[in-house]
Amino acid sequence: MSKKAFKKLLHLILRNVLIVPNDVLEPYKNEAVKIIKDIDLDDAPFIACALAYPNSTIWSDDKKLKQQSKIKILNTKEMIDYLDSRP
Repeated sequence: MSKKAFKKLLHLILRNVLIVPNDVLEPYKNEAVKIIKDIDLDDAPFIACALAYPNSTIWSDDKKLKQQSKIKILNTKEMIDYLDSRP
């Protein structure tokens, strides 16, 4: 990938990414654990983050995350399709 293409891709990604402070996640940790406890507790922070921001989507190729139905999960192909469809 060329440097120019990388910068373009990085800009596209970062304009759709939000860095979330830990104190914002705290109120959602228990609910996140309930949602993910039978799947993978290591993913609870990601679920908490999505809960903190309604209508959030998680980008992950972890197929197990799609076993829950509270948070929308997109794999890489789905994310590329989504980003390509935006103006």
